[in-house]
Amino acid sequence: MSGHASWVLSVDASPDGNAIATGSSDRTVRLWDLKMRAALQTMSNHTDQVWAVTFCPPGGTGVRGGRLASVCDDKSISLYDYS
Repeated sequence: MSGHASWVLSVDASPDGNAIATGSSDRTVRLWDLKMRAALQTMSNHTDQVWAVTFCPPGGTGVRGGRLASVCDDKSISLYDYS
């Protein structure tokens, strides 16, 4: 799978195993559908590299909708709703 313009620094798998979230030094968070092997959404709220991503709350619903959290060198935490 390709999509980030720079290094991937963080990966988290959805509880159902159907999706992953990635955070990158390109300042984006991406939600990936593993069956389609494609990015479903790209979130670009951060102004610096993204060091951690996580599905939240634990036990979320993978690609069917839920929430992601990310933290970045710009000292911010972002929450994303996805469907």
